[in-house]
Amino acid sequence: MARRLMAPLSAIFTLAGLLLFAYYLWRTGVGNVAQAVAQLGVGFLLVLLISGVRPAVRSLAWTRCVEGDERLGFGEALQAYLIGDSLGNLIPFGIVVSEPTKVVLVRQSLPFVHGLAAITVENLFYSLSVMLFLFAGSLALLFSFALPKFLRLSAIITPIAILALAIAGFYFSRHDAPLSALFGRFLHERGRERVRDFERRVFDFYRKHGSRAWAILLLEAIYHLSSVLEAYVTLIFVSDAMPTPLKAFAFEAVNRITTVVFKFIPFRIGIDETSTGLLASVLGLGAASGVALAITRKGRILCWTAVGALLLAWRGLSLRELIAETQRATANEAESN
Repeated sequence: MARRLMAPLSAIFTLAGLLLFAYYLWRTGVGNVAQAVAQLGVGFLLVLLISGVRPAVRSLAWTRCVEGDERLGFGEALQAYLIGDSLGNLIPFGIVVSEPTKVVLVRQSLPFVHGLAAITVENLFYSLSVMLFLFAGSLALLFSFALPKFLRLSAIITPIAILALAIAGFYFSRHDAPLSALFGRFLHERGRERVRDFERRVFDFYRKHGSRAWAILLLEAIYHLSSVLEAYVTLIFVSDAMPTPLKAFAFEAVNRITTVVFKFIPFRIGIDETSTGLLASVLGLGAASGVALAITRKGRILCWTAVGALLLAWRGLSLRELIAETQRATANEAESN
């Protein structure tokens, strides 16, 4: 039933995003936005080069999250990351299958459960880095710029919510085998053992690999710093007013929120343009500059999505085959539990 509902829901959200995009583009002025985008020119190649740091560092972080005797090569992880992210961008609600897809693509090096534990650990580190990034970004917005009421309220609520999540996460992490305690009664003995093994790999990672954990956090920090640099360089080209690193940081903080909340909409069509356009007006850079920044992001995403699609074709797989293989692997793992 959930799968049957996903298609019409995604179509509705995508259509709503397209209408929002058209409306905001009309409101800002098609000519103004086109001029701002044209100012980027060959600078897009520099933006694309900077953006390449992001999949590289997250793939490297993933390889550092593998435990035991297994090893995952950087090249193999990068290929799987690019293909999985392409899937997440192309398919509505693609986030549901993008992470398991990455694990399926590296099964020759890692058993599925080990690969899933490793990518889950990496996602936990990434989530922690996002929380820190949003916390700092909200405070930067709150204390550095004159904000309208709705944006000021969001900048106040966000750090409070992050602190609440951090406290809840700390409380949760202090319980031994929390997943087994919650779901163990619904599983047979073999299933409970698999869940306990998964928990040991995920929740004991920091205790066993403290120095490696800090290296992974550093890689996640580089991911966010490269995104701020990308926004800063783009704004230099597309904005008539000179941006500052602090403004680029604010843009990326808002962009991270929209990415988290609206990931289920392909390419976040309409959402990025509206949020960045409004923020650009608030920061004195002009709405057209914000919309141009969002369109440049989409161009960058399309390029890396194309790279992922080409890698998928090079491996002799179609999108349909990969999705089917991911569903089979996930179902088999669920049945074994």
